[in-house]
Amino acid sequence: MEEKYRFTFSKKMKIKLFTLLIALNLVLRIPFFPHEYGSDSFVIHILANSVSQFGYAKWWLNSLSIFGLYPYSECSAVPFIVSGISQTTGIDVEKVILLFCIFLGLFTVFAAYILAGAIWDNDLFKFLVAFGLSTCP
Repeated sequence: MEEKYRFTFSKKMKIKLFTLLIALNLVLRIPFFPHEYGSDSFVIHILANSVSQFGYAKWWLNSLSIFGLYPYSECSAVPFIVSGISQTTGIDVEKVILLFCIFLGLFTVFAAYILAGAIWDNDLFKFLVAFGLSTCP
């Protein structure tokens, strides 16, 4: 009975769909403006600069601040990653945020495809999940 609901693409079609998903994700992440915009980018930029300048997270007021669970706090993983990449490569924080966003978008295409395959072995379902998850804000 399960074979009735199984939908598979040919290998050629899978390559075409992956190529289109990757191209779509790259196009969606091309900035509209020459500089960053949106409050999330500014917050991450400020926090990453703070880590780079002081060497530690000055915004940690409580142990819950590490996870963004304390009032007026922010999760700390992305600012630390962005600061580390910026310091080791010498690239400006603004460009590192863009590159990190592009990398995560492309990683999400493949990760969502694999995860969806673990849930249900149906190619249409896997591509729809990869499309939906990789293109959401």
